[in-house]
Amino acid sequence: SPATNRGEGVRLYAPDSEQFRHVYGRRNDTESLHATIKRQRTHMPASILDQEFVVLATALAQNAIAYNQWRKDQDLQNAYDNTA
Repeated sequence: SPATNRGEGVRLYAPDSEQFRHVYGRRNDTESLHATIKRQRTHMPASILDQEFVVLATALAQNAIAYNQWRKDQDLQNAYDNTA
């Protein structure tokens, strides 16, 4: 029926729970990471371990870029070679 929302009935955590707030807060980050991987990769490896490596390496690269940008915004030296 229109009054029934299937998504509400199958949630792992209740919307008013601390777990839901924690998990839901990471949703945009996760979707952004997946979009980045899809843009950068023409195919994913067949092996689950290799797929996990691709995801972790992409996340590491994104974090390094964000950290370097944050350092620039704070007028701090480059963490790699101490240049501006």
